[in-house]
Amino acid sequence: MSYKQVFIVNQDLDMGKGKIAVQIAHGEVYYMQEIFNGSGDTKKDNEMLDRYLEWSTEENELMKKVVLKANEEEMIHILHELAIREITLFSVYDRGLTQIAPNSYTCICVEPLLEEQCNELFGHLKLL
Repeated sequence: MSYKQVFIVNQDLDMGKGKIAVQIAHGEVYYMQEIFNGSGDTKKDNEMLDRYLEWSTEENELMKKVVLKANEEEMIHILHELAIREITLFSVYDRGLTQIAPNSYTCICVEPLLEEQCNELFGHLKLL
């Protein structure tokens, strides 16, 4: 089985490359906090951590990470779809200290999903 973790960046904000990298890093930190704080389901938490760390008991299991681009309207639609499917995600909002306005919606960090599921949900978006 192959897993993929997706980061979706709001292209409406015209952020610089460094700003985008930091926003994605914030999303990843939020994801790690969720894993280490735990959901109360030890088995699920361990599976999430294994996926994140790319550990596997099977040699062919991998996890890819991809950065995709969308406008804010597309991101809101994606949020709705992911909520319906009960997929864990993290929305990142900027504090507005540098390039963009406070509370700007910068990116979405999605939990690692099976690659097929990820492609079904996000295959229409272009790579950044």
